[in-house]
Amino acid sequence: MGSTHPTWCAVDRRRLAANLAVLAETVAPAEVIPVIKANAYGHGLIEAGRLFDQVGVSRLAVAHVGEGRELRRAGVGAPILVMGASLPGQIEEGLAASLELTVASEQGLEATERAAELRGEPAVVHLKVDTGMGRLGVAVDDAPDFMARAWESPWLRVQGLFSHLACADDPDPESALHQVRLFTSLVDWAQGEGMRPPVVHLANSAGALRIVEARFDAVRTGIALYGVSPDVGFDLEEMTGGRLRPALTWVSRVTHVKTQPAGRPVSYGWRWVSSRDTRLATVAVGYADGYHRFSTGRAEVLIGGLRHPVVGTICMDQLVVDVGEHEVSVGDEVVLIGGEGTEAISAETMSEWAGTIPYEVLTSISSRVPRRWVR
Repeated sequence: MGSTHPTWCAVDRRRLAANLAVLAETVAPAEVIPVIKANAYGHGLIEAGRLFDQVGVSRLAVAHVGEGRELRRAGVGAPILVMGASLPGQIEEGLAASLELTVASEQGLEATERAAELRGEPAVVHLKVDTGMGRLGVAVDDAPDFMARAWESPWLRVQGLFSHLACADDPDPESALHQVRLFTSLVDWAQGEGMRPPVVHLANSAGALRIVEARFDAVRTGIALYGVSPDVGFDLEEMTGGRLRPALTWVSRVTHVKTQPAGRPVSYGWRWVSSRDTRLATVAVGYADGYHRFSTGRAEVLIGGLRHPVVGTICMDQLVVDVGEHEVSVGDEVVLIGGEGTEAISAETMSEWAGTIPYEVLTSISSRVPRRWVR
């Protein structure tokens, strides 16, 4: 039985496939590794995985073993890289699901070796080096010894070497280029020692689009793949000639309409008081659906192709819109992210209202909001 929640997301298959094609053309001869962690950035893990598997990507990337196992249970056969560090029990599960695991420390290397030996076959791994992110990976100075240790292990098959850019979306590219230089030196060393893995990858979405030297054998594209900018200051449309387009539309419905007298407050805390007699529409979406409460006092929605302000404090399951004198009825669609007529609200704009980044806007859309894949 389908969901009866009056709020949903529509995801355009053809647009997502077209975005992949644009990115592949842009970064060639490097390959594109679609990053589909965090429920494919809110779009739907299983459907995204199946789509990219069908079009024949070289591999997919997820954050945790659990995401990779979900994809395997759904019949996705492409190689899947788990980018996060895995605990010992997760390593065993990952190997059982034929996942490619990240090894980011000596401790992780030893744990992966033990799990592989118990299974009786080598683990396919990607080695993670920290070139400046400071989050995960072996320090660059320690990387040669670490790589040699992994390369010589009978229980590891080193498929990849990678790092991650911390400032690729910064207007000043120098920080990212510094990381590129560090990583390039390590790759050159590995090449000279006969230890260069088949897949060397560094660039995220911003790095793939802005820094040619960061592309190597493959790029890991997440947010740009879904047609959304990494940051509000990163002009994705200008950079790609408008060829990368958002694949997700977020829609709700009006559940109640009433006339509000002047001087009467609305919602929790009475933060908004009507200055005139006006009509208010209640919409069936709130912060439990992922519509950020921090957007209170700034957000807008589209109803009938017209922009209307969200008024009063955004609630857990509902919000209120001032529609003025415009005709609005119960059941009318309300566009939260997407376009209608000549107007549009983007994830980037919503992130500005909420004081966050587009990534968080997309990944915050909760699991109770059904995803409807179209076309």
